[in-house]
Amino acid sequence: MHIYFNINYFTAWGQNMALSGTLPQLGGGDTSKAVYMNFQWKESWNYDLEIKSKEPFEFKYKYVLRNSNGLDTVEWGDDRIIKVD
Repeated sequence: MHIYFNINYFTAWGQNMALSGTLPQLGGGDTSKAVYMNFQWKESWNYDLEIKSKEPFEFKYKYVLRNSNGLDTVEWGDDRIIKVD
């Protein structure tokens, strides 16, 4: 199964978007291990997460703005949740 993430977010030169989540593939909740998203065009960032599990599960995630100075800005507010049945 593939889960596609997409966000339109304007970044400045040297900034990148990343995903941090409770799944091991997304850093296991550690924002320093967040995975970089792919820049597509203008303000579009995406990431394709492949999941091998066939069992129902849920996970939490947030978007992270990575700055070239090493300071990350984590999305404000409650975690986003995906439930897969």
